Amino acid sequence: MPKVLSRTLAAVTTLGCLTIVSGCATAQWAQPIGDFKQSVDASVSVLGAYYNNLNAYERRLYLEDAYLNPKNEILMTDASGKPTALAGRTFSAASIKARLDALRLVSTYARRLADLAGSDAPTKFASNADVLGATLSHLSDTFNELAGSGSDSTAGKYIGPVSSLVGLIGRVVLEHRRDAAITLAISEGDQPVTKILDQFEQDLATVVDPLRTTGEKQLLAELLNDYNEHRTRLSPDERRQRIDRIATAADSYFQAVASNPASLVAGLRDAHRAMVTYASSPRQPADLAEFAAALEVFANRVEAAGAGIRAIRDAR
Repeated sequence: MPKVLSRTLAAVTTLGCLTIVSGCATAQWAQPIGDFKQSVDASVSVLGAYYNNLNAYERRLYLEDAYLNPKNEILMTDASGKPTALAGRTFSAASIKARLDALRLVSTYARRLADLAGSDAPTKFASNADVLGATLSHLSDTFNELAGSGSDSTAGKYIGPVSSLVGLIGRVVLEHRRDAAITLAISEGDQPVTKILDQFEQDLATVVDPLRTTGEKQLLAELLNDYNEHRTRLSPDERRQRIDRIATAADSYFQAVASNPASLVAGLRDAHRAMVTYASSPRQPADLAEFAAALEVFANRVEAAGAGIRAIRDAR
């Protein structure tokens, strides 16, 4: 069954449960929050692949430039001792992991809400230490260390909202008034979740995306210049090899221009905003339908972004 149809049927089933069966109150939360968590998990996977491809892409550009300019040495560090693109990265492995962990924290927050919505046994409701684990519990410390190192210019902006969300997850407890507890948790989580997603989107839109697009454009320009300068002295096989490389570089450039992972994070923020709106609504079928529609839009963005990442990877 196609994914979009499957999600639509799930939303319809939930609406029917709310409309027909008065005792199906937990579906007001369990289904939409579960769908939200699944979409967050999918976005972590897609964005993780994007960042990992970015690191490989930086090395490829550096080596292609060395090939086209024989006077340039291939070095691990430059004259000032700083890592070249062969060894260095726009975001270090630690910085990338921390950002993806920030998204996983949002997913854990959604899982905590889903546990609260679906559990009927207070004794089985996991402690904060069990839910978060050591990595996420100390995530704000990780960002603090990255900010202090001077190698990650935007890490400091994650510290506040990450700390707030970690604390909130610890305060989400199972109460007799479960609906009220969920509504309160979503209300308190609104600001830190939004700030984390805003900063993630800003990193992608102002640092990562422009760097990739500019680099692909520069590589394409160098390949074109190299071909035009030497084409009359090339054998047919050599011309074919250079033309094939130009075609690959052109594909990569246009894919970089077309891909927009920042819009994926924006879609996640819209889905979260829809959940917040749903929490403060009367939670009638029409309110749930609006939430389901926002999740559907976001899920489509996840699928499109995943396809784009695979295309960029395969073009190398």
